[in-house]
Amino acid sequence: MAKITYIEHDGTEHVVDVKTGLSVME
Repeated sequence: MAKITYIEHDGTEHVVDVKTGLSVME
């Protein structure tokens, strides 16, 4: 599993756990 943290322009953080090797499309 890989943990990806998205940080928006306003500072909001989103932490997503994904399986390694998968493409993450938001």
